[in-house]
Amino acid sequence: MILQEVKEKFFQSIDDELISNGFKLVKSKDWYEKKQADCKLILFFQFHKRSEEIAIEAFCYIQHLETEKVYKTATKHAMSHTIGNEIGKLINNQGQGIQDHSSYELIIETDTDIANASNEIIRLYEAFIKSYFNENSNLNRIDSILNDFPDQINVHSNEQFFRCPKGLIVAKLNGRENFQELEYKYDIKMAKVADLFKSRYEAVKEYLSSN
Repeated sequence: MILQEVKEKFFQSIDDELISNGFKLVKSKDWYEKKQADCKLILFFQFHKRSEEIAIEAFCYIQHLETEKVYKTATKHAMSHTIGNEIGKLINNQGQGIQDHSSYELIIETDTDIANASNEIIRLYEAFIKSYFNENSNLNRIDSILNDFPDQINVHSNEQFFRCPKGLIVAKLNGRENFQELEYKYDIKMAKVADLFKSRYEAVKEYLSSN
């Protein structure tokens, strides 16, 4: 199957449902986005071409606009999301930590599969994605997700080199009382990562201390 044709047919099939919920398609990024309060909600699709089939993965991302602005200003590096992950991981790990690392893929081999995949995404939107966005798209909730359990890997931000600096930004924006304790714990985590990520983390700390 031709990847671009599959993309176009898939997006056409889910367009009405997502547009009716306030989203717009950004074709160049393969995602739908929606502004909600101080956040941008992103439903991103990753397409994998494998010989005779195409696999689609869906990701729910929440971009807290002020957090991402601070992160970009401090590090000169832009990121698309503050929290979020592949939908299968989010569904299978709704408590603390992350035990199930498996993804949820929609397999496309025929046009019928495109229709089935579209119907499944719409079903998942109503059953899970909508509530994930609505429940987590505010600063208090993002602060809780990133910072309540700093010693645990978090399914909403399992890459520590992004979770730690953004956790500090969110904690500062939200006036978190244990900011210094949090910074100490994240310092220990970030001591183990590559120099590039250490430098970004230190840039965030420097920015927060002077603003």
